[in-house]
Amino acid sequence: MTSPSPAAEEAYAKATDLRNENRRADAMEWYRKAAEGGHTDGMYWLGGLTYLSGDAEEAVKWFRRAAEAGHVDAAHELGVLAYSRRETDEAAEWYRQAAEGGHPGAMTSLGDLLRREGRKEEGEDWWRKAAEAGHQGAMFGLGAVAEEERGDTDEALRWYRASAEAGHGLANVKAGELLLGTDQAEAEKWWLRGRDAGEAKAVHYLGTLYKQQGRREDAEPLLREAAGNGFSSSMFNLAVLLQDDGRSEEAETWYRKAADKGETKALVNLGFLLFESGRTEEAEACYRQAAERGDTSGLQSLVSLLTAQGREAEAKEWGAKA
Repeated sequence: MTSPSPAAEEAYAKATDLRNENRRADAMEWYRKAAEGGHTDGMYWLGGLTYLSGDAEEAVKWFRRAAEAGHVDAAHELGVLAYSRRETDEAAEWYRQAAEGGHPGAMTSLGDLLRREGRKEEGEDWWRKAAEAGHQGAMFGLGAVAEEERGDTDEALRWYRASAEAGHGLANVKAGELLLGTDQAEAEKWWLRGRDAGEAKAVHYLGTLYKQQGRREDAEPLLREAAGNGFSSSMFNLAVLLQDDGRSEEAETWYRKAADKGETKALVNLGFLLFESGRTEEAEACYRQAAERGDTSGLQSLVSLLTAQGREAEAKEWGAKA
């Protein structure tokens, strides 16, 4: 590879300063000078800024020049762009070039592409190389393969832990899932890390765990957050907590939201709540809806209510469905 000229080196340094000052247009001008002087990093950055400016064709030209000069980041970008165009053969070629040049992200992308094509063993080999190079996504993928395809939860946990330690947010969630049955304290630790990484599912799991452990003050804000993020079982658990605290009106609201999301047990609990407050017709509607969804508790509650009202024939008809 020919070394860039001193002028190209100087242009690249100036361009980088301008980019760091968010002066994109000026930076592009100086990256172009660096690129035309044979500076491969200049070609790469010119391609990137050109792409951001909306000229994909020109960007590909500069990425290609850099890649052909041995720039692995540029080769990876060409793979990404080819894959986005669904040109998987070309994507594989560029991914492989970058991967063979030591690019962990390209190793991961190539592994993913190969596995999608049914070449699972080869794909996993590339993921292992990427993982050995510290790629958190490859570690996570290896954990998923171990868990979902081989049923090896010990290996899966090792990879999820490694991935989480490397900064992969969802790996914290998965590690906690695998640990819940054997070590709640460690599961909690990983979910706390996941929460701090912005993983909504970790918040949902923590709220549920704290409710089960009787840590109501810790559970409520987490359940509220998870419920607000659309987790139906958190809506249900929040409603149960509120009902236990005597906050029936708000509990009713969350039971209804959970039921609308498909939580059948929320319909049953809502029916109990409504029945206790004398709203028998509404309670019956909830029990009936739960029974129609195949819920045994809802069916039993409906039969009991109908029997208590002297509606024996209807109660017998529903009872026969048990």
